[in-house]
Order: sequence, then C-alpha cells, then structure tokens
Amino acid sequence: MSLWRQIARGLRALTHRSAADRDVGDEVQHYLEQATAAHLARGLSPEAALRAARLELGSMTSVREEVRSSGWEDLVATVFADLRYASRRLRSAPGFAVVTVLTLGLGIGATTAIFTVLNGLVFRPLPFREPNRLVMLWETNRDYPQILVSYPNYLDWHGRLRAFEDVALYDGFAQFTLT
Repeated sequence: MSLWRQIARGLRALTHRSAADRDVGDEVQHYLEQATAAHLARGLSPEAALRAARLELGSMTSVREEVRSSGWEDLVATVFADLRYASRRLRSAPGFAVVTVLTLGLGIGATTAIFTVLNGLVFRPLPFREPNRLVMLWETNRDYPQILVSYPNYLDWHGRLRAFEDVALYDGFAQFTLT
C-alpha cells in the first residue's frame, strides 16, 4: 500500500472510527467467505467448510483488533487517550500538577543551561585555525615560578617577538567589585 493511502486510511480511522470498524469487519468477513469457498472447493460440506475457515482464521474479534492495531493511527489514538487521562488526573490534584510542572520546568531549564555551557566549552572547537599551536607565556622569578605578565611587558613582547604569529593578553583571574 502506498504511503498516501496509508495516511488517508489512518486519518479516516482516526476521524470516522465507526466507518473504519465497519471496513475492517467487512474485510474479515470477506476473508472468511473466501476461506469457506476454498474449503468447499476441496469437497467439504458447507458446515464443515465454515468450521474449518473459522478455525483457520481464529477469533473474529481478535482478528479485528489485530488489524486495527497494525496501523500508525492506533499509536496516535493511544497517545491522545494517554494525554486525556493525564490531564484528567492532573486536574483532579492541582497541587500535584503545580509541583510537577515546576519540577519539569526546573529540570528542563537546568539541562538547557548545562548543555549551553558544555556546548561552548567542550563541543565547539576553539575559534582558531590551529588550536594545537596555542601556547601560554608567563614571567618567572626566584620566588614565583609563574607570574602573570604585566601590561607594559605584554606591549614589549608584542612589538619584539618574531617567533609567534600573534601575541594576546589574557587575565582569567581579574576580580571586579560592582557598586
């Protein structure tokens, strides 16, 4: 069956349930008649042919339910039924509904914030052509092995260093007091 026919059949089953149920019933009845005719052609009596066809087919109700549940529309109908049930349950306990909505909101907000931070720090590459060639320079003396570079020294380095393509200054430890 083509995709368009499956979609049309599913929409019809969702909007006109009784007509779709009649169609399924007609299909099952037609199959039973065809199977009975095949058994009659083999030489069985009409009663024996009908009994053999029913045994071959199984329960008519279970066959109808199996045919109904084989399409995508059954999943959609189940999801809508679950949503209606959930909304009824939440309306019956408004306090629980408020706590549930707040918990979901906090969880989604926290997850979004964490992913945003991780996306910027971990998942995205550094905005440089060759980030593996980045180096960090600092000053040293006898008492301190690593001292942040002062701005005047940075200006000297920027003007004199030829071994590097570019030099930039970064102070990740700056603390500001807002008043």
